[in-house]
Amino acid sequence: MTGPRVWPAILNETAPQRYPAPALRYTVAMSLRPALEHHLTARLVGGLLALLLAACGDDAWRGTPVDGLLPDLEFRLLDTTGTPVEAERYRGKVTLLYFGFTNCPDICPTTLAQLGLALERLGPAAEGVQVLLATVDPARDSPEALARYAGAFGPWLHGLTGSEAALRALNQAYKVDFMAQEPDLAGRYDVMHSNRVFAFDREGRCRLLLPNATDTEAVVADLRRLLKQG
Repeated sequence: MTGPRVWPAILNETAPQRYPAPALRYTVAMSLRPALEHHLTARLVGGLLALLLAACGDDAWRGTPVDGLLPDLEFRLLDTTGTPVEAERYRGKVTLLYFGFTNCPDICPTTLAQLGLALERLGPAAEGVQVLLATVDPARDSPEALARYAGAFGPWLHGLTGSEAALRALNQAYKVDFMAQEPDLAGRYDVMHSNRVFAFDREGRCRLLLPNATDTEAVVADLRRLLKQG
């Protein structure tokens, strides 16, 4: 073989070399720079893609996991027949808890309709899911009013009412609250409240804050995973 032995010169400054070592190293390094940059960029993009695929995989929650951060579902309220009811009655199914009220002009009915669409997409598996609507307006939301309201959505929706103190305690257990605004001249008023949907497993453990209810596919994916976990 003729010509200078380049690589030994790069690896060992004492190896025979035809050019001064610093100049040679700089020349070779500059010639290799595009290939090296391409290699590093490819590895970076590949790593990011792997992370994205993992995040979007079937084993990834779409909502926010809250295992151990929020308490199990516990309450003593009234159902839509006026009968006292405790959380234990709703064990055995995946349960979604939503705080709203029957006079809510837009957010509540929209969220509940989106949840209904997600249950529809689940097909027969939706039999294992129920939604609890705990009112934030006990002054107007009697059991009868909640029964009419829930009936307009479907048998999967269960209304709950009770004293303001009991309902506020349930809200605050999950780090949210509600506040009635000042009524207008006709006596109408709105209620500020959380729009979060809390998801519980069949044992009543709070597992997840569901993603935005308008993202039906994400909600369906999380419900399927909760149902699969038992």
